[in-house]
Amino acid sequence: MTEKREKMTTETSQDTLDFAAYGMRKETQSQTRMVFRQLLRNKGAIAGAIILMILIAIAILAPHIRPHDPVEIGIDRPLLPPNSTYLMGTDNFGRDVLSRVLSGTHISLEIGIITNCVALAFGLPLGLLSGYFGKKLDSLVVGMMDIMLAFPGILLAMAIVVVIGKGLFQTMLAIGISWVPAYTRLVRGTVISVKENVYVEAARTIGCSTSRILRRHVLPNIMAPLIVLLTLDIGWAILTGAALSFLGLGAQRPTPEWGMMVNEGREFMRIAWWITLFPGLAIMVTVLSMNLLGDGLRDALDPKMKID
Repeated sequence: MTEKREKMTTETSQDTLDFAAYGMRKETQSQTRMVFRQLLRNKGAIAGAIILMILIAIAILAPHIRPHDPVEIGIDRPLLPPNSTYLMGTDNFGRDVLSRVLSGTHISLEIGIITNCVALAFGLPLGLLSGYFGKKLDSLVVGMMDIMLAFPGILLAMAIVVVIGKGLFQTMLAIGISWVPAYTRLVRGTVISVKENVYVEAARTIGCSTSRILRRHVLPNIMAPLIVLLTLDIGWAILTGAALSFLGLGAQRPTPEWGMMVNEGREFMRIAWWITLFPGLAIMVTVLSMNLLGDGLRDALDPKMKID
């Protein structure tokens, strides 16, 4: 009889906690609408979002809207300046620069998204476990992240590429691994703050499992800073991927990747400026759009960080 009463008490407590969690979710939905309204008031964020949507559309439609084959060599048309047939001119191999820039859009967006997914896949669980359990596990994880942070991100990525080999996939993996410390430290710090809240203590008191607490009470409350970091870092990942390709460690020929296109055109800067200019502008516009959107999300999700 006593065991039955204790079981009923535990179930009632869990139902009460679930009801409280439901109330928190409703409040979160209300906050989401408020954040969305705040974001709509930010002209920079709106501009960044519009540019990003255009880039995504280009990446999807590039095979259908590009005027020429991006890897087709034309021995009779090398280094042609921009004209009515080749709007951005041709490179030293006679390839259409416009077609290569359009085709490179999905590669750069792919680098930005996959790189951050790799970093998040490692950094999120490490930060969650380190921040929640603390003690020896926390010391071990923090020590590992400190060792990785001792090296500049791009140098660490270059070292990883040298070990695992050159290529587009290897570049994305290398950049992702080099950015694991940023995600781990952010998640760890946020979890340390969140786990001291009353609802987490209540869930722990009534016997909720660790996985349930992390999944239902901790993880939803650390998403805001993660979204901001993810948005900002997509732009930096594109820039870093372009830098590695420029150095010859990323995408390999004849892949139409913007960083490699800039590298291929640097020898012809004086006589064929368009080979370097247009992919360079594409990198700048893409990174700028992500930064504008990320700044807008940061201001909307954390008004205390906004400077009047």
